[in-house]
Amino acid sequence: MKIEGRRTFATGPETLWSLLQNPDVLKRVLPDCDMLEAVAPDEFQLTLNTRIGRDIEQLTGVMHLDRATPCQGFDFETQSENRPGYLYARGHVSLEPEGAGATTLIYEAEIEPRGHFARISPRLMQTTMNAIARRSLEALEFEVALRTGTFTTALTSPAAVIAARSTEIYDLVSFFRRLLTIAIALLGIVLIVRGLGRRRAQPVAGQDIGVPVRIPDELPILSPDAPVWSRV
Repeated sequence: MKIEGRRTFATGPETLWSLLQNPDVLKRVLPDCDMLEAVAPDEFQLTLNTRIGRDIEQLTGVMHLDRATPCQGFDFETQSENRPGYLYARGHVSLEPEGAGATTLIYEAEIEPRGHFARISPRLMQTTMNAIARRSLEALEFEVALRTGTFTTALTSPAAVIAARSTEIYDLVSFFRRLLTIAIALLGIVLIVRGLGRRRAQPVAGQDIGVPVRIPDELPILSPDAPVWSRV
């Protein structure tokens, strides 16, 4: 499986190169990286928690850098594994200077899943690897912006991010307040309707609610000498 792509950064090759050689920056750039430590000038140990589909896979491994040319590029090789399987990747990163203090990073990599990972859908694995590469480049762009103080249209400053999030939180709180007000109003209407219904169903004090019986104006008067059958 092969992944490749490119991204242009608003900085020179020297700044981009120094960021790519900094273990602390690499740890922040790699998505869901729990640990990344330099064990040699060109070797790093790392631990990743990578989401593949619905599962989160914890991977531990080693990354080697080779044939590094400062401010131009390097080869890399990574082996990361867990109990059911492992991922092997090798590739190349190159930096091409552009005009007006910009640099284009170009990457390509071959990835070989083994064991448990080999049974995962190739399409899902391809989507996951592309997403990891995209998130890494976005995080690297943020690191460049912090270093240079230059933020592109696709990347806002930290203050702008905080302000935007504050606005989103305020809008969300206002929405829930309106929703709560509507719910209370509806509850009040329901209680009023039920109260009116109960009042209509209750009898008025002193009112006889029995079945009305019509009494005739005149009752026949029976003689004591009348036969018994006529009294019934």
